[in-house]
Amino acid sequence: MKITQANEIKAKATAYRITQEYSFSKPDEIILEDIAMARGVLVVEGALDGAEARLIRKGNKGIIRIREDIPEVGRKRFAIAHELGHWELHPDISQLDLYSEAAIKGYGSDPVELEASIFASELLMPTKLYRPRCKDVMPNIRLVKVLADEFQTSLTSAVVKYVQETEQSCAVVFSENGKVTWWQRSDNCNELWFEKRQQIHKESLAWQCLNGGVVPEDGEVVPFEMWIESENRYRVEKIREQSLKLGRYPVVLSLLWVNYR
Repeated sequence: MKITQANEIKAKATAYRITQEYSFSKPDEIILEDIAMARGVLVVEGALDGAEARLIRKGNKGIIRIREDIPEVGRKRFAIAHELGHWELHPDISQLDLYSEAAIKGYGSDPVELEASIFASELLMPTKLYRPRCKDVMPNIRLVKVLADEFQTSLTSAVVKYVQETEQSCAVVFSENGKVTWWQRSDNCNELWFEKRQQIHKESLAWQCLNGGVVPEDGEVVPFEMWIESENRYRVEKIREQSLKLGRYPVVLSLLWVNYR
């Protein structure tokens, strides 16, 4: 069976049922190895070339192998949860799945991988626990880092979940080598729209991050047209930008919001 479009509702609902089954009330109760074992999957760490994680399935038993030298706990946990998503959602697609390093740069466009990442996000950051922490809080990368630490997940997944749950008008943009590769905006944000492969403005904080510059931790207010190439239909003159380079990759995470005061 070939999946041509991601089923977001199914992926979230499947993860939600698991969080309800185990009655999680705090982030530190979400122990992925125990969840996997209860569902017939053994999680092991070891050497692994060309991938972050690997899922091998045989009947109703499986093994998730995680590359032992993944440096961040959050990244490792997201890889486990992602593979567990394949286990729960895609029993008929393949006996073997690889979770590559490229997947941590964004959720990508492959529907199968997208479903697994949506599942992982909801399992690691259950909406009922995450949403209250986003309420009445202005967008801020420092806040997202706190949430990533609390829920022991990757910064990428934490900021995407924040944008999905916040009531603020904001967007997160991932750019690689100076071009937009992927982005997501909050439900109430109609002002921000980005073109794929859009060139990052050379006066933006994102460009400075990419090229080794020092940027203000709290970001700065920048002209709207620095990020939006099309005509300003919403009469927004300025937005606030915070940007952060992601590790050793030429990838920059930018958090942008309209009501910046």
